[in-house]
Amino acid sequence: MLKRTNTLIPALAAATALMLLAACGGPSGPDLTQSYSGTLGNVALSFGYPEGWRIDDSRPGQLAVQRDARVLMLIAAFDGVPEDAPDDLKTTEGLLESLRGAYLDFYTDLEVLEEPSRVTVGGIAGQGMMMSARDPFISDMPEQGDVTRRIYLLAGVADEVAYFIEASSPGSEWETYEPAFRAIIRSITFGG
Repeated sequence: MLKRTNTLIPALAAATALMLLAACGGPSGPDLTQSYSGTLGNVALSFGYPEGWRIDDSRPGQLAVQRDARVLMLIAAFDGVPEDAPDDLKTTEGLLESLRGAYLDFYTDLEVLEEPSRVTVGGIAGQGMMMSARDPFISDMPEQGDVTRRIYLLAGVADEVAYFIEASSPGSEWETYEPAFRAIIRSITFGG
């Protein structure tokens, strides 16, 4: 009888863990019940996104995938890098560093939380880094709540496609939305 109890407890624990994962959207994040398929410039792009989120394509050259104005992902893709582009934009490392520099000009108290690491988006190798910063536009409006943003910045450069992606939310809500951001990123395909 003791042996049966020893196998029953781990089985119950495993079943409970599976039910919790299912309730939380599984290990890969929420279901991506909506889809986008279109082009940015000359780059064909498709991805899935969760119910309740929307696409804003009002900015030339990029898409915003938004839950609301505070929780969003910006996606930009280009048909390679022009030959006359500055050399620092012709590599993944250079593009990511240029973007980080632009964020230094925009945000205050920018802090790198995770140094750049290798990622692959839509089959294109790149790098991603995690940052935290104070949003200067919200910090003047205390009624807006948390003014610290968590920002996951990704970039990749290949012969056929160059991309950058920014996923951001209020810092205090990052853990809530990170699974959705990562699921969207995993679903991205470039081309055909």
